[in-house]
Amino acid sequence: MKSSTLANLSTWMRSYIIDLCTDVPQEQLWERFEHINAPGWTLMHLVVEGEMALQKLDVNYTPILLVQDDFESCSSGNATSTITLPQMLDHFTSVYHQLATATLAQEDHLANTPISDEELKYVLRTELDFYTHMLTTHLAMHTDALMKWRLKVGLGSPY
Repeated sequence: MKSSTLANLSTWMRSYIIDLCTDVPQEQLWERFEHINAPGWTLMHLVVEGEMALQKLDVNYTPILLVQDDFESCSSGNATSTITLPQMLDHFTSVYHQLATATLAQEDHLANTPISDEELKYVLRTELDFYTHMLTTHLAMHTDALMKWRLKVGLGSPY
């Protein structure tokens, strides 16, 4: 994938997630349903996962959120936080902007580095494949969950 394509797609996906969350009422931020995580959990999960990926690229990066276990993949989905929606959106925007910038800056190196994660070796070949996933398809999976949540509470499409 060309750098400009990855950058544009990642920017669009981030904008879409922000659009799906901006009008969520604070009192419903942590409301979850069977098989549908709350928007607050989803945003915190994305920030935590983005920060973990960013830490692999930049050992000097200091995470914004220090509650990682509660929002990692395979956690219960029941965790909450006192962070407000605007703060979450700011963290999300910052982390993924930094992740995209760091990925593009190291693109050639990452493209030539076999993936190190044992569980992902069966589906991804290189570290660039992993970061491309984090910046695109991982975000896309969560847009689906956010839209399902919006439909469940009667918000519908933000457009």
